[in-house]
Amino acid sequence: MKKTTTNKNFMIGFCMVLAVLVFALAGLVFAPFDPEEMDAASKLAAPSLKHLFGCDNFGRDILSRVQQGTRMTLLIGLGSTAIGAVIGTVLGAVMGYFGGLLDEALMRIIDVLFAIPSILLALIFISLFGTGTFNVILALGFAIVPSFAKMVRTEFMKQREMDYVKAAKLMGAGRGRILFVHILPNVMPTLLNCVLISLNNAVLAEAGMSFLGIGVQPPQASLGRMLSEAQGYLQTAPFYTIFPGLVMIIMLLGFGLMSEGGGLKDAFRRKS
Repeated sequence: MKKTTTNKNFMIGFCMVLAVLVFALAGLVFAPFDPEEMDAASKLAAPSLKHLFGCDNFGRDILSRVQQGTRMTLLIGLGSTAIGAVIGTVLGAVMGYFGGLLDEALMRIIDVLFAIPSILLALIFISLFGTGTFNVILALGFAIVPSFAKMVRTEFMKQREMDYVKAAKLMGAGRGRILFVHILPNVMPTLLNCVLISLNNAVLAEAGMSFLGIGVQPPQASLGRMLSEAQGYLQTAPFYTIFPGLVMIIMLLGFGLMSEGGGLKDAFRRKS
């Protein structure tokens, strides 16, 4: 019963994320208006057949901007998670398998970074290197590295004592092959779950940074940026907040259900 429930949660989350992805990518093929085109006559226009989501305070079509903002938010979330996962996995694998002084030295650094909230690390990076989409991806990516490194290190320390690793050594397998061909596939179920959680956190962090004005810069749209711009119009134009906020909620809830459901882990185990 529990397994059926978790798989159901995964499928619901997957469908929610897929719907958001299709919605965002559809804007590349069909967008009713240029997301950066201003029309003073349509300022804060309510939802209608012409503007399904209404218009913002500059007369820009909210539907087109939500599509652009969703793509930008997903790009930052995926890019930063990829950076954090790759660097963190390599560091964690080396530390967990070899141990010794290298492990001790790197763990002290990672422990210090892990003690600092990831959003604060990202803010420090942005203050040093400036704002912009690329810098936001790098900032969030490096902020995610410690969590991946600690998780992978723990898993590799468990796996290195298993019989299949000892057998691979006796057969003359090189260290690189043992690390990434033998051990890594057995760590993947946990790693995939960490990726989904990190995607959720990265999307939320990007929204927070853009809301504060230090993330994606205008005229580009992001969901966090749109929510920031809409906060002064909650009473006069509530639709300005509702639509980007709704897409953000669906996306975050979808990632959360996928990580809770564990469908990817089950699929990987069946494959292996």
